Amino acid sequence: MKHIHQRPDSRTEREPPPTLARFVRRRGFTIVELLMLISILSVILGISVIQIQLLMRLDQDGRARTEQSTNWERLGRQLRRDVHEARSAERFVEDDLSGLRIAPGNASSGRTIEYRVEPPRIVRVEQIKGQPAIRETYVFPRMVDAQFDIRAERAWKIVSLTVTSSKTRNPESPPRTDEILAVLGRETVSASSATKGADR
Repeated sequence: MKHIHQRPDSRTEREPPPTLARFVRRRGFTIVELLMLISILSVILGISVIQIQLLMRLDQDGRARTEQSTNWERLGRQLRRDVHEARSAERFVEDDLSGLRIAPGNASSGRTIEYRVEPPRIVRVEQIKGQPAIRETYVFPRMVDAQFDIRAERAWKIVSLTVTSSKTRNPESPPRTDEILAVLGRETVSASSATKGADR
């Protein structure tokens, strides 16, 4: 029986080309590729942080504007009601505190109402016989200053509250000024006129 000796195929035992060998053995990244990846991730992370900070600032500004607008409406309604029902009002300055003191129309009740300027808030304190009974606080996050004033216009006395506040956090931006006006004793005069008419 003849034994057939097969000649080994040179193609199966041949070493792969150097380029292919390097490609087959390579299983990781080079330092240059890692540095590029880290740089790209750093840029993306930096942009994301800036966007998050911007969104948070916009959210805070929106909340501050909403809170200031709501408190301004509440303060305007309450101040006008107090001034319309008052028989007298005067400004006061005591140490570092300033504001408006109101005497309601009914003198026998012993009530007095004070509006105190305490930036960034205005505090309404209702007292009965010198003892605080009700305290309400109106906060204005961007309030810089507030001034009460009483001026005469024809037969009326006008009580005004002027609040100066910053529009943004930038101190160089022009301030915003809002004003509340109320006629002193308007409800008292209307009630007395109606009483005189009924007596006639």
